[in-house]
Amino acid sequence: MEKELSPIDYYIRGFPSKVQELLQQVRETIRNIAPEAKEKISYGIPTFYLN
Repeated sequence: MEKELSPIDYYIRGFPSKVQELLQQVRETIRNIAPEAKEKISYGIPTFYLN
């Protein structure tokens, strides 16, 4: 069964592959530093909310 894509996954897919790689690296860095942060799209851009 395939994982459902999040709005941020769709956002990242809209970029060329090299940019996608960089955006995924940034995303993973944030997830590692603040794993409890919630992802969402706000004002049309990926956002991470914590507290």
